[in-house]
Amino acid sequence: MRLWPRRPRPVVIPDADAGELLRLVLLGLRVKARRTGAVASPRLVELLRDLHEAELRHHARVPAPTFAIETSRAAPATLDGDVLSVAEAAKTLGCSHVWVRVLARSGRLRARRAGRTWLIDRASLDAYRHHRE
Repeated sequence: MRLWPRRPRPVVIPDADAGELLRLVLLGLRVKARRTGAVASPRLVELLRDLHEAELRHHARVPAPTFAIETSRAAPATLDGDVLSVAEAAKTLGCSHVWVRVLARSGRLRARRAGRTWLIDRASLDAYRHHRE
């Protein structure tokens, strides 16, 4: 028989699993909010933020392809012609909007910011897509 309470051990979640866990927790939170009107506690909001950051870290760790188009961090990328929105680029690649933004930020896709949105160069997207196939 144990006479003292057991100390909680920290839980380590790999970055690769953080996105799936985040989606499951958000789904449960939505259901609970609809049924009871519950609101996330500040600790839960912090956990959700940590899971989101871990998912972004996981996607950023994917190695850059060898054909990456170099862009200077100092000067914004100049786009030659046709541009796509993040949603259009994600649909073309068959991936998430978050991944397209990661590719744009890292320079693997030639892109520039217009306010809060990214404009993705179609030629750069095609080169990235066809090299991966």
